[in-house]
Amino acid sequence: MTHETPASGATEQIAEEKSAVAAETKPKPAKKSISRFSIVKLEKRVTATFSIMAKAFVIILIAIAMVFITRELSESGYVITQVNVPPSFEQAGYTGPVVAKRISENLTRIINRTSMQAMAEGYSVTGDEDDVSVDMVGLGVPVRGVVDLIGDALGVSRKKKIVADITLEGDNVVLVIKVGRETPERSETPLNANIGIPVKAVVTNASETIFKYTNDRVLGSYFGNITLEYEKNISLAKYQLEKYKNDPAREALAYARWGGSLVSLGKLEAADAKLKQALALDSTQAPIYTSRARYYFALRDYKKALEYAKKSYACLPKNPPDYLLFTAFLNLGYFYSFNNQSDSAIAYYHKALAVDPKGALAYFNLSYEYLIKGDTTQCLDLVEKALANDLGVATIKQDADMAPLMNHPRVKEMLLKYEE
Repeated sequence: MTHETPASGATEQIAEEKSAVAAETKPKPAKKSISRFSIVKLEKRVTATFSIMAKAFVIILIAIAMVFITRELSESGYVITQVNVPPSFEQAGYTGPVVAKRISENLTRIINRTSMQAMAEGYSVTGDEDDVSVDMVGLGVPVRGVVDLIGDALGVSRKKKIVADITLEGDNVVLVIKVGRETPERSETPLNANIGIPVKAVVTNASETIFKYTNDRVLGSYFGNITLEYEKNISLAKYQLEKYKNDPAREALAYARWGGSLVSLGKLEAADAKLKQALALDSTQAPIYTSRARYYFALRDYKKALEYAKKSYACLPKNPPDYLLFTAFLNLGYFYSFNNQSDSAIAYYHKALAVDPKGALAYFNLSYEYLIKGDTTQCLDLVEKALANDLGVATIKQDADMAPLMNHPRVKEMLLKYEE
C-alpha cells in the first residue's frame, strides 16, 4: 500500500483550520473587566472606611454622653424638689415654690453667717437650674431630664432630694421634711392669724433639719456662735455621737460641742467631764482645746484660757480651712483681751478679719477694745458692721459689756433696724 502526500492546497487548508482552533482557545484580553473590578473594589473600600468612621463617631458620642451622665449623677448638691402647703398658705401668697425659695435663701444666709462657705453643700430649688435640650427626630429632648430618668432607673439621684409637707393640725402648723434617704422629721409651730409668722418658723425648722442631715458642722457653729441656742447644740452633739459611733475623732468633736455648750449654760462640772471624754478619744483636735479654753475662762482663769487657745491654734492642720483659722484668731484675740493685752487682742481680731472680711464676731469683739479705750463712736461703728454682716441681735442684747450702751439712741436704732 502506498501513502499519498497531500496536495499543497489541502495542507494550507489544514493549517488554516488549526490556526482557527488555536484562535478560539486562546484567552482574549479583558480590558473592560479589569476596569470594572477596580471601581468595585474602591467602592467597597470607601464604604468600609465610612462604616468604621460612623461606628467610631457613635462610640465617641456614647463616651461623651456617659461622661456627661456620670458627671451629672455624681453631683453632691441637694435640691428642694417639692414643698406642699395647705390652701390657706397659697391664698396668702405662700405657695410651695415660694416657701421652697425662702428655705433655700435661709440656708445660704446661715452659711454666710457662720463663714463656712467652703465646708457647705450646694442647695438649690427645682427650676433654678436651666436644662439643656437637643433635637432628636424633630423633638426637643431635655438632657438633664433624661439624665434624671436614667438615674432613677439605676437607683442613683442626680442630686439628693428634699421634700417637705406642710399641713394644719388643730392650732398647729406641722412640717414633715425628708432629706434624701433619711427618716422624715416632724416639727410643729403654733398657728397665727398672721401666716407670715408660722411660715418664718417653718423655714427655720426646715433649714435646721436640712443642715442636721447634710452638714452638721454648719448647724453646730450656727447654734454655738450665732443664735446661742446651747440646748439645741447639746441635742446636736447627742445626734452626732450616735451618727459617728466608732469614729473617735468625730466622737471627740461631739463631746467637745457638748462640753462647750454646758460651759455656756454654767454647768461647769458636767462640762469638765465631757471635755475629758473628748480628750481621751482624741487629743489632736483644735475645737476640743477651744472648748477647754472657754471652760477655764468660765472659771476666771484667764491665763489658763489663753494657754488652751494657743494649744488650739497649734493643733490646726497645715493650710487649715478659713473658718478654722478665723475661729483660732478670734479666740486668741478674745483671751488676750481678758489678759489685759488689748493691743494683742486688736492684732488678732484684724488677722481674723483678714481671713474673713465679713466676720461679724470679729467686728463685735473688736468693738469692745475701743469701748474700754473710751472711743464710743468707733465702738458703735464696729457694732454696726457686725450687725450688717449678720450678727444676731440676740448677741448684742445678751452681752453684759453692751449693757451700759443699750439706751444709747444709736444702739436702739441699730437694734430696731436689724431685729430678726
